[in-house]
Amino acid sequence: MEVVKSSFFIVLFHFISLDSTAASPPCQGALGSYTRNQDGSLGGFVASTAQVLTDREQRNIPYIEHTVEICDSASIGGNAQLIGNVKVSDYAEVSGDTWIYEYARIFGNAQIYGNAQVSGNSEVSGSAEVYENARVFESARVYGFAQVYGDAVISGNVRVSEKARIFGSARIFGSAKIFGNAELADEVKVFGKNKVSGKSLSCSSFLNYLKCFDFEG
Repeated sequence: MEVVKSSFFIVLFHFISLDSTAASPPCQGALGSYTRNQDGSLGGFVASTAQVLTDREQRNIPYIEHTVEICDSASIGGNAQLIGNVKVSDYAEVSGDTWIYEYARIFGNAQIYGNAQVSGNSEVSGSAEVYENARVFESARVYGFAQVYGDAVISGNVRVSEKARIFGSARIFGSAKIFGNAELADEVKVFGKNKVSGKSLSCSSFLNYLKCFDFEG
């Protein structure tokens, strides 16, 4: 009888242990609190070292869904909309009329502003900037000192890094890698597993509709 009791308590303790570790605390257990959105809904977790900025007239108020984490020294401002399992950390800044949603990660010294959108499992990090009407989604990565702006769209498993600039109406998708000092703009399309680096390709308005493929700079 004593053996049965011992087994029961061991099994019970096992289930309690699993349940207690199922969900990790937001921002790795940092001190902070959940915000309250303007519509009265429960907002996301904001670490005590992070900032959510509003103006005095209360005209620019970010919306932060309750599943969002704002960690470290990150700051959120403007009318930014953060929805889903988004995490903004380190010294990253999100402002303007941006939309950050799904599982996007913004960290390092990255800046997202203007009307930019970052979504999916994409990441923007380092000192990268995404702004104006640019979109980064799916599993794309933008890092280093890269800039994505204008109406550019980055998707798939694309990697944009170093001092690369993607702007205009450029479309980069597939598993392309854009790095070095590369500049891609206007109606340029880069796809597949292509690599563009340095000044190997600098496209602007006079090269409209250029498609770049099977090219390594």
